[in-house]
Amino acid sequence: MAWVDDLEAAFEKSNHLDKERDQIAHKHEDRNMAEYEACSDTATPECDNDPISPNHYTKMNMAPSEYIILNEGEFTWCIANVIKYVSRYKRKNGIEDLKKARWYLERQIAMEEETLKH
Repeated sequence: MAWVDDLEAAFEKSNHLDKERDQIAHKHEDRNMAEYEACSDTATPECDNDPISPNHYTKMNMAPSEYIILNEGEFTWCIANVIKYVSRYKRKNGIEDLKKARWYLERQIAMEEETLKH
């Protein structure tokens, strides 16, 4: 039966997503505190130049990407970008990041309004 196959596929995908969420949560809990503290207010240049764990994210309790992934399916692309830019604006680009967040938020609002028209 096709619906059984669909149900099994959905169950497998759900298990896979649960495992990914668990891995991210575990990674977050097990973060090396010495490395984390090295990227504090007296950050070394290595922390600022690290493209994987830049200083403007490592100083947070949880990186926006981790939060977005842990809440998969809750946010559109635009809202995920709003979260990212608002989360980092004090540590990276200030007003420029807030303007980027506003652009994504306005785009999401426009899409929502368009959906309501139909």
